[in-house]
Amino acid sequence: MLMQEYDTFNYRLDSNMKPYIHSHTANEIYYFHSGKCQYLLGGELVDLIPGDLVVMNGIREHGPIMDNSMRYIRSTMMFEREALRNFALVPGMVDLSKPFQVETSYRWNLQGALKDEFELLLQQLNGLQEGNSAVALNRRSLKFYEILLFIYARFEEHADGLTSAPSEQEQLIHRVLSYIDRHFAEELSGEGIAEQMHVSKFYLMKLFKRYTKETVFDYVTKRRIAEAKVHFHSNPGHSVTDVCHRTGFKDASHFSRTFKKHTGLSPEQYRRLLLRAGNDSHAER
Repeated sequence: MLMQEYDTFNYRLDSNMKPYIHSHTANEIYYFHSGKCQYLLGGELVDLIPGDLVVMNGIREHGPIMDNSMRYIRSTMMFEREALRNFALVPGMVDLSKPFQVETSYRWNLQGALKDEFELLLQQLNGLQEGNSAVALNRRSLKFYEILLFIYARFEEHADGLTSAPSEQEQLIHRVLSYIDRHFAEELSGEGIAEQMHVSKFYLMKLFKRYTKETVFDYVTKRRIAEAKVHFHSNPGHSVTDVCHRTGFKDASHFSRTFKKHTGLSPEQYRRLLLRAGNDSHAER
């Protein structure tokens, strides 16, 4: 599990901002420490209170409307759908993706021991942010795993009464994202995906852009790059050409340019970095 599955983690942010209503394809964990804030969540504007934990798939528009008369303190974490794949490989693992399905968002207010436990998990993860060695990466990964299990436990306790019915459009986007997740390594086109969904290409492209704020082509590319990173982490000895073909890129030079655009490193530089980290971890034992 030599990778950091989450993309961003902000601990106890206290900067106020203008209303920020947005959507995205990443999963999000949001925890409200203190202050005064209304939050748009799934079409409903709710008054947050300290201890509120919100988990969501970001496709529905959401965001805070802050009261500038009080400090607004929150911790947030974002990660892509495929980040949970590593955990799914653990024998006997529960489906940690359930609380983050497209059609759902959940809000729980934590009190007492549960509040203390979750705030301690956030504090501990924040204390592990320094360092890029194999040990540091794995410690962060395991703490992230603990946070997901905490959320899953709350989901099992309360989900039955909280699920909101998805709209037909949200169901369609969910099917498209699931289809791309299953077929990203194949040759994909807007026409082909629309045909599979039994809708017109124009309608699908417009709806996908509206909900995800990106094109189908951009999402497929980002999904392939994410899979390439996962593959390099799992198999750093594999060649760049092999990973290129396994992730749906037909041309190695195009793969290299695209990978560097998204990560800042060429595939070969990324692979060597992981090999070096792996050698360092063996040396530490």
